[in-house]
Amino acid sequence: MPWGNSGGRSLERARGGADGPGQNAGFWAVQIRPDSKTDPIPLRVVAIRKSPVVAEESRQKARHAAKRHGHAVSQATLEAADYVLLLTTLPETAAEAADLLA
Repeated sequence: MPWGNSGGRSLERARGGADGPGQNAGFWAVQIRPDSKTDPIPLRVVAIRKSPVVAEESRQKARHAAKRHGHAVSQATLEAADYVLLLTTLPETAAEAADLLA
């Protein structure tokens, strides 16, 4: 399913936002379009950085899974392993990013 921001630009991955481990959560407005006949669905990706120890454990799990399936782990997967990520349809006015990850 193609992802994009509200301006319609495609997104490889969300960047920025979340501060250090367990600190301020960040969010990015994105949208998905299940098919060309469907209107885009607005979403938010909410993220908070994991502690260095937990992030390294997640990266190791990703490397192990990639090796088990016979391929190399992508840089995007390794970067995503540093965060707890949540995808929601709740608008920003309904809930703060930090409250969603509390």
